[in-house]
Amino acid sequence: MNVVVDPSHTGDPSFFLERNTTPLFALSIPQKLAEELNLELNQQRESARAEACEAGLGVQPLTTKGVGFGTLVTFRTAIEPCAAKIDTTVVTGIDSDLVVRLFGWKGNHATLRSFICGAAHNELSLQGTETVGALDGDFDDFFPDGSDPVNSGLQPDLAVSFDMRSDQPKNMITLEDGTAYHLGALAVDDAGHGVANWYTDLKRHDMGAALSDSADPFGIVASMFLTRSLADFGSTGPWLHDGRATTLNAAILAHGGEAATSRDTYAALYAAQQAQIVAFLENLVIYNAEEH
Repeated sequence: MNVVVDPSHTGDPSFFLERNTTPLFALSIPQKLAEELNLELNQQRESARAEACEAGLGVQPLTTKGVGFGTLVTFRTAIEPCAAKIDTTVVTGIDSDLVVRLFGWKGNHATLRSFICGAAHNELSLQGTETVGALDGDFDDFFPDGSDPVNSGLQPDLAVSFDMRSDQPKNMITLEDGTAYHLGALAVDDAGHGVANWYTDLKRHDMGAALSDSADPFGIVASMFLTRSLADFGSTGPWLHDGRATTLNAAILAHGGEAATSRDTYAALYAAQQAQIVAFLENLVIYNAEEH
C-alpha cells in the first residue's frame, strides 16, 4: 500500500512524497549491520586522524563489508596538541558524518527507533519524546525520554531479548505435519557467528530524473535513494519507492542515473537471459515450502 507523506509539513501537495511501504521482515538485521558498519567506518576515520597527526596528512579509503564509500582525507592543523581537519569531499553514498542509515527509502534513518518515531509523527500524529520532549501535551508519547526507565515502570529483568540466529519470537511458520521453521533467523557460519545475506551495497545512489522525488525535504538530493535490500524481494512487490513497477522487469528498466549502465546491459540481453535474472529475483522470497 502506498502512502503520501509531507515530511516538511508544508501542506503544499507539490512537496508531498509518495512512498511504497516496505515489509517489516527481519528489521533487526539491517539495524545490526548499520551498527557494525558505523563502528568500522569510525575506526577508519580515527586511523586517518592518527596518520595526519603523525605525518601531516592522512588518506584513508573507506571500505566496510566489502563496500567502498570513497576516501577520507585528513590534514593536520596543529601539532601540540594535535588537531586535524577532515575532508569528506570524495566520500560517496553516505553522509559526511560517516553514519550508515539503512532505514527509509532515502537512507535517512540510522536506527529503527528513529524511523518509527518519524513515521508515527508524520502518519499517525503520535509524538515520541525525541520530538516533543519529556512532557507531551496530548499524553500520547510512546518513547522513553532518556530518564531512568524504572521510574516509568519498566523493569530491566523483564526486558524482551532474542537471539537473531535462532529465536525470532512470533516469527515462524508451522507446517501441517507440525514441523516449525523460524523465519528471518540468521544463517550461522562454522564459528557460530550470524551471517546476513542482505543483497545490497548499503549506499545511496542517484537514480536519475525519471525516478526523482518532486521535492527534497531531507537535503539528500531528490533523485538519490538507498539501495534497497533484495532479501525477500520476490515476496514484496510492487517495486520502487512509489510502487510504480508491478513487475520486476519494469522495475529494472525504470532505473537511470548511476544505474543506467546496468539497466542498458539488462535491456540488451536476450529475452531468455532477462527471464533468468527475473527468476533469480523472484526466488528471493521470505519462505519457500518446496525447499523444506
